[in-house]
Amino acid sequence: MDKFIEIALIKRPQGVKGELRLLVLLDDNKNLQNFSEVFVEGSEMPFKVHEIKKVADDYAIKLDGIDSYEDAEKLKNKKLLAKREDVDKFKSTKDFYMADIIGKTAYLSTGEFVGIVDDIENYGASDVVFIRSQKYTNLSFANVGGIILSVDQEKQEVILDADEFSKYCVYDEQDEN
Repeated sequence: MDKFIEIALIKRPQGVKGELRLLVLLDDNKNLQNFSEVFVEGSEMPFKVHEIKKVADDYAIKLDGIDSYEDAEKLKNKKLLAKREDVDKFKSTKDFYMADIIGKTAYLSTGEFVGIVDDIENYGASDVVFIRSQKYTNLSFANVGGIILSVDQEKQEVILDADEFSKYCVYDEQDEN
């Protein structure tokens, strides 16, 4: 498992003093306030968090060492990361990270093999989970809640609710020739 978890995406500079406008990826955006240091994708060293504030529907963050619009512009579209152990403080025992299901074998609650979780994309309203399957082409589902029943890290398995999955999955029809 990765040592870092993506907590936000840096959208663009906010103002002229190096603030960054964020798309927060945490279940509860208010938890963003609890981080004293974060990492920017591609950087080995942490950045101390000076301030986090709500701006319209987004959040803005001020990081140590990012002091101008030009500094902030260089970080546009990069991921904002936190140590896994820091993010774990806000996670319940039933929660899981979407990054942790990639590569896992997916089964329905009926025991039927579905495929391997290949990718996850966030399209705003929900995450879309893509599964590489031998039975279906371009299989995916919107993770609207309740579909992923459990994630077993030891067995490397994801269990999906069969009824909910059938309501929300989409795929291309395969040629039978």
